[in-house]
Amino acid sequence: MISPGEYEFGTTKKETMTVISGALTVLLPGMEEWMTYGAGESFDVAGQASFKAKADIDTAYLCTYQ
Repeated sequence: MISPGEYEFGTTKKETMTVISGALTVLLPGMEEWMTYGAGESFDVAGQASFKAKADIDTAYLCTYQ
């Protein structure tokens, strides 16, 4: 779970992030627009990458690695 704020995450392997509760707004590698994902939604991040994330409320998420 993350608290409200702005973050930058790095990956070593390809991962899928699924929002469990709350909402996460992310700027993925190679993208110019921020996207918001709510509960039950997922997005993929390539391995060896970094991305920015913002949460306005407490947000829980699950990472699975491939």
